[in-house]
Amino acid sequence: MILAPSSRHRAGKPRLWPGLLRLLALAVLVASPFLVYRLGTYYWRVELQVTGQEYPSTVAAAVVRVIDGDTLAVRIEGKEERVQLLGIDAPEVFQRVSRTDGDSVRTEWVETADPAAREAQRQLSRLVTGRKVTLEFEQRQCDRYGRLLAYVWVPDGSDGKLLVNEWMLRQGLARLYGGSAAGRYAERLKNAARLNP
Repeated sequence: MILAPSSRHRAGKPRLWPGLLRLLALAVLVASPFLVYRLGTYYWRVELQVTGQEYPSTVAAAVVRVIDGDTLAVRIEGKEERVQLLGIDAPEVFQRVSRTDGDSVRTEWVETADPAAREAQRQLSRLVTGRKVTLEFEQRQCDRYGRLLAYVWVPDGSDGKLLVNEWMLRQGLARLYGGSAAGRYAERLKNAARLNP
C-alpha cells in the first residue's frame, strides 16, 4: 500500500520552520551579550540613583518649589529632595525628548503645551510653595528615580492638616495613579477621585 504525501508537506518541497527556528536561535545567541550588558548597566544606574538617606515615617519639610502637579522640591534638614505625591498622577509640565545630532543622540527636557499640566502646577504652587509641610511615607520611601514617595500634609488654618494628594484629586487636577493607591489612605484617595471621573 502506497501512502500519498499529506497536503501540508508535498514531496520535494523544503520545510521552512527548521530554518526559521535556527535563524531565531542564532539571533538570540548573538544579541544575548548586548542585552546582558544593557540590563546590567541599567541595574547599576538605578541602584546608584535610589541609594539615599532613610527618613523616619513622618518628617517635616519646607517646600522650595513645585516641579509639576505631582512633584515637589523640598528641603529636609538642609538637604534638597524631590517628592512624588503618592497615589496620584498629574499631567507632565516637561517631557523628555531625544534629538539626533549627527552620530550622537541628545536627550533633553522640553516644556509641554498642555494647559492642564500648567493649571495643576499653578494650583499646587498656590497651596504649598514656601510653606512647611509634613511628609508621611509608606514602607518604600524612594522610587527608582531617587524621588521620595510621600503623602504631603499642609496646615489648613483650623488647627488641622490637609492631605495635598487628596486635595489634588478633589479639585480634578490629578487622577488616581494605577494601583499605587493601595496604602493607608487608599479609600480616601479613591473617594476623592470619584468626585471628578
